[in-house]
Amino acid sequence: MIEQVIFSYWNDIGTRNTSGFLTFRDYLFSQVLAIHTAKPHFKKVKFVTNDFGVEVITKIGLHSLIDIIDTSMNQFDKKLNKYFWGFAKTYAYTRHDNKSFCHLDNDFYLWVLNEGFHKSEFGFQNPEVFDKEFYRYYYRLIEILKAAPKPPQTILDN
Repeated sequence: MIEQVIFSYWNDIGTRNTSGFLTFRDYLFSQVLAIHTAKPHFKKVKFVTNDFGVEVITKIGLHSLIDIIDTSMNQFDKKLNKYFWGFAKTYAYTRHDNKSFCHLDNDFYLWVLNEGFHKSEFGFQNPEVFDKEFYRYYYRLIEILKAAPKPPQTILDN
């Protein structure tokens, strides 16, 4: 049963990477909205980041909505290129304490949750049009998951 949502944010100390937004301020507004809309749907909110991320969320008062703050991304400071944000997000997937979780991006606003979501072991964030050549990776991922040593019993796909 999925009871925990994980958000992640890594930014090398002081670089103020805009995380794909036009401005750092836009990122902040989006992160606040993402956590505010997800909080009511989960028992725990976890934020995987580095010390810079903690400083940012503390300054804007967001830390009060977060149950667990994990600063293990400090190990990437001054070592990881700022454009490798996807690596840091993937790393956050490993920080779940062997319990089912949901990772949401900082630009995903969870207004309504699918009725069967909490019972799922695995789910995808966005619906995709899979008849396009680009999305063939999805079908390969499903087959990889089914062949895993400990495959999920249920895969929820929007």
